[in-house]
Amino acid sequence: MNTNRNRKLRLLENIFSITNTSDKKHKQLVIAGIKIKFKKSKKYFPRTAKTVIFENETAKNIAVKHRRAVCFASFNQNGEIDDNVILYLNELKKYADYIIFVTDNPIIPNELEKIKHLITYAQCEQHKEYDFGSYKRAYMYLCHSNLIENTDYIIFANDSCRYNGQSLNEIISESVKHDAYGLTIHSFGYAKRAEKDYYKLYKPHIQSYFVQVSSTIAKSYWFYGFMKSVKKEKDKHDVIINYEMGLSELLKSWGYKLNSFYPQSEENINPCEIYLNPNKETQPYRVFEKKYIINHRKGI
Repeated sequence: MNTNRNRKLRLLENIFSITNTSDKKHKQLVIAGIKIKFKKSKKYFPRTAKTVIFENETAKNIAVKHRRAVCFASFNQNGEIDDNVILYLNELKKYADYIIFVTDNPIIPNELEKIKHLITYAQCEQHKEYDFGSYKRAYMYLCHSNLIENTDYIIFANDSCRYNGQSLNEIISESVKHDAYGLTIHSFGYAKRAEKDYYKLYKPHIQSYFVQVSSTIAKSYWFYGFMKSVKKEKDKHDVIINYEMGLSELLKSWGYKLNSFYPQSEENINPCEIYLNPNKETQPYRVFEKKYIINHRKGI
């Protein structure tokens, strides 16, 4: 009986098989040597995750001390707020009067209780515009609530990096010397030849996981117009070109110099590989570690 069963299983395995494809978004079903390509199933958020809007009236009316706001973009497939995000927000709160927390995912409502004491406003829903979509919503809230009038600087930060618990004091102290400032400047970016056809070129830009701009920039009509223009893009490369690189190009076109905490390298290498790489023990002041580097080290 078992022999017959094993023969049947081997026969089915020879007829049907499912394999990965090179683009990572599809799998292929092989039926008797004929390959049929199909999309992988989408990942869904937990059923208990909901769209949540929260406004902390007490936090809106605090006495202004730092004259700085933080627009924080987050994403979590499980609809949760990661402990490391909470640690990061606690540190940012030492330098900011307002933290505006926006996610690109619905959230399990009780999760927000973890950070209500830290934030001024939260908007948690899927908008599919990546981090710049969250930055846009946070910035618009600052504008429409007039809280932007109480600021000299606005930080745009996200959770694509793991915060390691060190003080941000050195970074923040340096930031006030500049109108346009980030942790790292990448010397190379992308350009688009045609649909889904991209190539690299020399185009220095502040990487968008941590950017600070002065209120002179943040209150300008052209910056407002740029942020308002953020929309859903078909390809993540377009997000980089239009918004991460686009912001730096806009700043330069208005006469602002790009500045960074870590030195800019002219080589075609992501500065995160140098300054946010946990494998490089020689880096003396590494406050963040890039998540994709950590995951690669773990084999994820």
